[in-house]
Amino acid sequence: MTSAQAPNAGGTLLQAVAVTTLGVLPAFLVGALAVQIRADLDIGPARLGFAAIAPFAVSGICARLLGRLVQRIGAAKGIAASAVLAATALGGAGLAPSFGVLIIALVVGGLACSPASSSPPRSTGPHGSLPPQSPSPPQEPSGSAAGPSGPRGQHRTQDRRPHHRSPEHCR
Repeated sequence: MTSAQAPNAGGTLLQAVAVTTLGVLPAFLVGALAVQIRADLDIGPARLGFAAIAPFAVSGICARLLGRLVQRIGAAKGIAASAVLAATALGGAGLAPSFGVLIIALVVGGLACSPASSSPPRSTGPHGSLPPQSPSPPQEPSGSAAGPSGPRGQHRTQDRRPHHRSPEHCR
């Protein structure tokens, strides 16, 4: 641990990884258990495909809104809410007696994943991008890699391409 890190940075990182993983588990488990889910709920491949994309669609649609909400309420409350929603989604998907209940559970799972994975940091600029940074000054290439060194430290480059005077010479 370096002096620049907070004393509990490892615990915070572990919490963030755990909540993000918990948030995406319902979606990935639908794919992993597709054969069993189809047999248990008596659904076809199209309905199973819809169930598989539902959490990702909800997460993508709600990410920006829920990211702003997490910024207002704080990261700790956002992570706690994501964990509760993800656990609810896992329980609902595991105990779903019908296709409709499975979709509802997966929508809740998508809501759980949104704030956990897409909340932008507070240091972003006014349009959601990182603040502009000043460009670094150009670096001088070393003499050995750029070729023979000319006067005043400037480098000469040699053009080794064949020279043609007109298109007729290209034939």
